[in-house]
Amino acid sequence: MAALEALDPMSQDWLDKLEHIRGAVARHMNEEEGNWFVELDENTDGTARQQIGQRDTEEFERYARGAKQARTGVVTFARSFGGGVEGFSIGAA
Repeated sequence: MAALEALDPMSQDWLDKLEHIRGAVARHMNEEEGNWFVELDENTDGTARQQIGQRDTEEFERYARGAKQARTGVVTFARSFGGGVEGFSIGAA
């Protein structure tokens, strides 16, 4: 992702790098959903599945809080430069 920032978004190099990232994400998703989760389910007991589910929930909530804080921070930043955010597409939570 950092490599994209260094490239001109109108260049073929940028498009090539974006396609590479898209492909890597797609492969990763297919691997996890295609066999990793199935194998995990088949090879773990109920207690382990519960612990994994709890950890997944904790990580999702941590991620969601970070996204919410980021949105709030952007609105706070925007307000500090204009006194308002009319027409601004990101709302404060």
